[in-house]
Amino acid sequence: MTLYCGFKWLQSVANATNLTFCSVHRTGGSLNVFIESVIRRVSLLKRNAMASPFERAFDATTISEKEGTWDPSTSQLMEIHYRDGEAIYIKNNQDSVTVFFSTLFKDETDRVLAKVFLQVKS
Repeated sequence: MTLYCGFKWLQSVANATNLTFCSVHRTGGSLNVFIESVIRRVSLLKRNAMASPFERAFDATTISEKEGTWDPSTSQLMEIHYRDGEAIYIKNNQDSVTVFFSTLFKDETDRVLAKVFLQVKS
């Protein structure tokens, strides 16, 4: 595998701008395996960053279920800033994990539909 991007590609990764994988050709060899490994790890970076709080909450709940004890002070509210004005909140409990989605509806039509579908009736 040969990458024809070099330093410019690395610089664009560092600046998070215009990521383009130019030409990729498979030729074999240990360097090529290393490059494929690096590309795979970079591609999983966002997935791993987003999954980390979920995994921590699931692990804490699994441990409390196995031990049969629960210390409420170990329950924490974790926050993932997803977009501007939007976040995901994760809270582990003794026997479950609760996820809250904070969503910002910018369009008036979206706000009306959200009120209709998300409204809680007493």
